[in-house]
Amino acid sequence: MRYKVAVFGKNGSGKTLLNHKIAQKKVDSKSGSCSTLSVEFLSRQMDSENTVNLWDISGDQFEQLHQIYYKGTDVGVFCIDLTEQIDEQDVIKRIQVFRNFSPKAPIICVGTKSDSPQANLDAFQKIKSQNLFTDFILTSAKSGDNVDELFSLICKHCEAKLIISWNEAVARLKKGIMKLPEAKRILIEKELSELSTFILAKPGVSNVQPKDKADAIEKFTKNCEIYLEGGYSNIYKAALSVAAVAIVLTITALIGFSIGFACSWWTGPGAFFTGILSGYTSALTVASSSVVTGLVAGGVTAYGLFKLSEETRALNEFDAEVSSWNTAIIL
Repeated sequence: MRYKVAVFGKNGSGKTLLNHKIAQKKVDSKSGSCSTLSVEFLSRQMDSENTVNLWDISGDQFEQLHQIYYKGTDVGVFCIDLTEQIDEQDVIKRIQVFRNFSPKAPIICVGTKSDSPQANLDAFQKIKSQNLFTDFILTSAKSGDNVDELFSLICKHCEAKLIISWNEAVARLKKGIMKLPEAKRILIEKELSELSTFILAKPGVSNVQPKDKADAIEKFTKNCEIYLEGGYSNIYKAALSVAAVAIVLTITALIGFSIGFACSWWTGPGAFFTGILSGYTSALTVASSSVVTGLVAGGVTAYGLFKLSEETRALNEFDAEVSSWNTAIIL
């Protein structure tokens, strides 16, 4: 999985040097650094399967391109130079522009150059009173103070975004099954618990493989259908919502694999999608863009996208999109 992190703020706020430090790229801080023209791309591995793409965005130039730069951001990193007077109105304006294109992305407020004798920590405390940011941290790219801690914060927010849609879908299903007879409710709760064990298993920590997740999703949907005996259509659709998000989470972890190969785990390319989604094209489930940013713009519409007559075409288009990705830049 690749996460897009936008590093932005005024020109001269220390974004570029900080960005290089986060990416663990050597740079001569004594010689100073030139202002970034437009945008610079760097990256750093979170683990063997996940990467943070760092977008160092120019502070005052090419503002007309902010829509391109900010759209699809998973985490924002806003830099404030502690050695200069903080213009609160300018900060609010820049955050609003960012919010226009990434309304739900968490933003970390970073006070840069904290090692300088001129650093005004009191002014930074005042900014903390503004309801604009998710986290605050003081850093010095020059000395390296808190750079690793900042990267840990970025990783924390990236990892959290993976399960937002899952939690929402699970919550809807749990609410729905409260109306079921107790015996049916207990059975579906058990199936949901078992599915969660597979879907939320962390790579490298457990022995759960993607194929195991695929089998768990198929078992969950088939058993839910059996327990509901063809009735309770709204609850069954909620169960399918959980399955759809689980599919997205599983495929998201397979960057570098062919989508057709992944689908072959479900008895032939596309067959599993057909079995789950046929007859339910009126139901709409969107896996939020926070989970699949860079995969399908605006989220994955699970029901309606994979209609029977268009299923193969949709899968082929998705396969082509995955294959065409630039490994360094994901919009």
